[in-house]
Amino acid sequence: MSFMWFLMGAIVVGIVWTIYSWIKNNQVTLNWPVWTGMIIGILLGLFCFGWVYSSIIEGENQSAGMGLLVFGGVTLIVFFLTRKKYKKDNLEVTE
Repeated sequence: MSFMWFLMGAIVVGIVWTIYSWIKNNQVTLNWPVWTGMIIGILLGLFCFGWVYSSIIEGENQSAGMGLLVFGGVTLIVFFLTRKKYKKDNLEVTE
């Protein structure tokens, strides 16, 4: 179980580093709905990862599958809606 926490910490550091580099290199400004969607999506993704990992370790494969389906699906929906909002805001600014 401690390996899962190590992996989750490494994933969080990687995500924060990637977002920071992307914002710094592209000179991007994000509004609050995009920030909120990114944070919620990342937290849901981490929750999904933790759920699936712990369910597999406990031998509950059906729970892992349902967690991946439900929480992973919600995570994808949040990410796609956030991306759509980000693209819409950037298109309005450039036109």
